[in-house]
Amino acid sequence: MTATEIPILKAGASSALPDPIAAHAAQRFADAGVLILKDLLPADRVTALHEAYAIEYGDIGCRSTGNHIMEVGDKRLMITLGVSGIFAAPEILAHPVALSIVSPLLGNDFILGSYVAVTSMAGCPSPLKLGHYFVPDRGDF
Repeated sequence: MTATEIPILKAGASSALPDPIAAHAAQRFADAGVLILKDLLPADRVTALHEAYAIEYGDIGCRSTGNHIMEVGDKRLMITLGVSGIFAAPEILAHPVALSIVSPLLGNDFILGSYVAVTSMAGCPSPLKLGHYFVPDRGDF
């Protein structure tokens, strides 16, 4: 795997992955440092999260400081999310597919240390210019 290859797992299930697949995904995650779980959440759930985020944090662009906001780049903010409402849903915080991948790497007693969203504001440079990867639809691994 080259430095630009990011593994993608089509993860449209709601239960833990079978052990051999989870182990393979965990190894790919460990090797690459990142893993895209494509279709992990149904589209309607993503829409609901987007709408809840817009309601709760929609005015963030008008300010760049606060107890739960940190500037992490040009027109990019890291926002600590409140663990309430849809943001506290078990399939968001502890999705069985995601847990089946990270638990072999971290152990079953790991603790979620932060819960954030990085938000690009209007006029933010392209992720490519920031050194982040853009991954087109490449299918399963």
